[in-house]
Amino acid sequence: MNIKFDFSDGSVFIESQKINVDSLGKSSFPVSESRSISNSMKGNEKEWHFNQAFTTLSTTGSLVVRGTQEKISSICFLFDEINFFESSILESKIIKRFENKYDIKVISSHPSIAEIGSFYWGKAWFSYDPKQGDINLCITYI
Repeated sequence: MNIKFDFSDGSVFIESQKINVDSLGKSSFPVSESRSISNSMKGNEKEWHFNQAFTTLSTTGSLVVRGTQEKISSICFLFDEINFFESSILESKIIKRFENKYDIKVISSHPSIAEIGSFYWGKAWFSYDPKQGDINLCITYI
């Protein structure tokens, strides 16, 4: 299943269907039949792990959505590709593809964090685990 991002308003699309919170605060997931739910979050927040394989910019990964039935608090795309860098996450081909596709400039103040930016709707950034070689794209909402 293909995932696309719109950083102008924080939207995430699965097969052209938006993961969103509507005007009444109800969250919707286009692939609801194949997800597992973890109740281990604080309060009434849940974490949904989608069982499908997802693709963005020719890179596969998995999707995790956190929130309540009323409001999504974050969406994370966990890239399957393993990467090791000499000095910074900015060396990542994944990040370079995102910069080209979405016309964004990613900045890094730490070798394992690359910020897309803070927006009226929240924040978006890439994180990197140098021990595992994992890159994640995280989007959090206000």
